Amino acid sequence: MTFLYPAVKVIHILAIAGWFGTGIAILVFMRSEAAENQNRTVLTLIRNVQGVAAIIVVLAGIGMLILLPAWLQQGWVHTKILLWIIALGLTQISGARLKKILSGETAFTPVVANLQITALVLMALAMILVEFKPF
Repeated sequence: MTFLYPAVKVIHILAIAGWFGTGIAILVFMRSEAAENQNRTVLTLIRNVQGVAAIIVVLAGIGMLILLPAWLQQGWVHTKILLWIIALGLTQISGARLKKILSGETAFTPVVANLQITALVLMALAMILVEFKPF
């Protein structure tokens, strides 16, 4: 079964790149002056892609832990999982608020951008943690 691990890891990394990239794209489009009118379709598409990428990250991460459960004996893995769970929650809250903005229920606010920024910082910290494995 360990021959599957590299494939699952590649899927996991690509999904992380998609999730991280869509978070940055949402920030770029929300900061633009024309965000309220011209970018609604683009933001909807990006939000949907971000949701799918987040699901793939979680499923591939679970798959990697099933294939190599020994990773759970290392403390940094628990911290990484906690950071990703918080980032997932923040992006879901951000996505729900963005959906209300796009449907016209509420006006554009910096809350969505702040949630995205916080999630991106947590994702970056988790990636640094994976690279250096400090504990």
